[in-house]
Amino acid sequence: MKKISIAFLLINLFIISGCSNDYKYPPGKDTVEIYGDGTYQILSGDTYSLSNVETQENPEENVYKYKEEKPLVYVIGKSGYTLLNYKTGKIKKYKRMDEIPAKQLKVFMELSKE
Repeated sequence: MKKISIAFLLINLFIISGCSNDYKYPPGKDTVEIYGDGTYQILSGDTYSLSNVETQENPEENVYKYKEEKPLVYVIGKSGYTLLNYKTGKIKKYKRMDEIPAKQLKVFMELSKE
């Protein structure tokens, strides 16, 4: 009986420790996706938006589709195509697909077909 109790306790400790996330900016009630340390999040509202919760800026206010390929987030929105590197904080915006470099273009094309 004692072995079962110890095993149960250890399993619970592993589960609890695996569920904790140490985000600098934890997700809120409107958070749909969270990236990196939580600085960048996809938030829901009337529409989805890509938000920098640290600066309260929205690099894309009307997000239609998004996809993460660590550490990049590909976003298709009303203003065009946004590429976020959440490790470096670098954001590149493109109005048209013919402006996007070939490597990223492939991902944006696949995303637009989904």
